[in-house]
Amino acid sequence: MIKYYFHFVAIVFAIVFIIACSKKEADMSPDQEQQIKQIGEASAEALMKNLKQHLMEAMSQGETVEALEFCATQAMALTEEVQDNLQPGVQIKRTSFKYRNPANAPDAHEKTALTFFKTAKNEGKPLPEHLIQTLVDKSEYRFYKPMKVATLCLKCHGSIDQLDPAVKKSLSENYPSDLAVNYQIDDFRGLIRISIPAELISK
Repeated sequence: MIKYYFHFVAIVFAIVFIIACSKKEADMSPDQEQQIKQIGEASAEALMKNLKQHLMEAMSQGETVEALEFCATQAMALTEEVQDNLQPGVQIKRTSFKYRNPANAPDAHEKTALTFFKTAKNEGKPLPEHLIQTLVDKSEYRFYKPMKVATLCLKCHGSIDQLDPAVKKSLSENYPSDLAVNYQIDDFRGLIRISIPAELISK
């Protein structure tokens, strides 16, 4: 009985979320949506390009643990570096239900967005290219870009039983509460969230 109750609650939540998203999209002109998308896509691309470049440089030393140490010490700083080059007020963050760094834990709005993408993935549907949220007070738009697990990611995020012992040791030292393991190729990894002040979007 409890199982069916929670299943019912999940369905109701999904319906409410779809209605809410439809309303938000309806409150937004096509031009505004395009402006948000342009800022969001460019910001997400800049972050991924920066992180990938430095990650590949770390891995070129031949040790997976070197890449993991890079993530532990430099990833947040590189994210801030990208943010500093964006328009004033635009903020960028990576988040996931299965986060490694506690600083990337999702807030309430991000949990809603993560649930939206995770539901699509669980239902066997293609991941939506993006999601746009309007905060209740309309002071901020949020653009979300999904991330998926690639083969290279499995060296640090794959099955815990198959990780290199040096990687597991580094994880226990740098991320004792790590949740970001046991992924498979093409799994939904999480989101890049771009927060855009409403005043940057012309009406």
